[in-house]
Amino acid sequence: MVNCSALSAITRRTIIKDVAIEGTPPSPVTPTIAFVESGQTVDESAGEIRVLLQLTAATDKTVSIPFSLDGTALPGDDYTVSSSPVVILPGYTTAEIVVKIIDDDIDEDSEDAVLIMGSPSNAIKGIPFSHIIKIEDNDDPPEVSFLIPDQSFPEDVDNLALLRLSHPSSKDITVDFDTSGIAQRGVDYTILSSPITIPALDTTFPIVV
Repeated sequence: MVNCSALSAITRRTIIKDVAIEGTPPSPVTPTIAFVESGQTVDESAGEIRVLLQLTAATDKTVSIPFSLDGTALPGDDYTVSSSPVVILPGYTTAEIVVKIIDDDIDEDSEDAVLIMGSPSNAIKGIPFSHIIKIEDNDDPPEVSFLIPDQSFPEDVDNLALLRLSHPSSKDITVDFDTSGIAQRGVDYTILSSPITIPALDTTFPIVV
């Protein structure tokens, strides 16, 4: 004879066990966030560029990614950038940092703008966690000339021969010059020794005669 009470207990345990296995959701996995690329090279005239971050998987939580700036390029002078942090809403996997390159008329070396990820919320910081934007200058070296090619002045009055650059440079500009004519240097006039140096970002230099 089958013991009905014992069978009933076994059935209850089996049902409870099945419900526990099938009805329990899996433990959530925290996704990893990283830059899609570690860097890029752009021309100074590139305008607006977009730097992409991506999660390894969507999540039901809002992911916030702070970032900081570094590099030889100066924010506000060489580029502007969207505000930190960037946010990825639940269900999405990507976010963009918008960088606008400023096209100036300054002759300068290539510069780097570096975006560095901070500690994200609701995600794990992955690799690459930084993005380097190399900005290639598009300005030629400046031309140098005298502001007034020819001039005359009284013998008892000092005069200025003004050198000028066609546009600024981030580098010191060295200019060699020589003198000639019937007036004798050291007898009829004095002048600075050659060469002279126009400091970086200056566009004029006075030579006193």
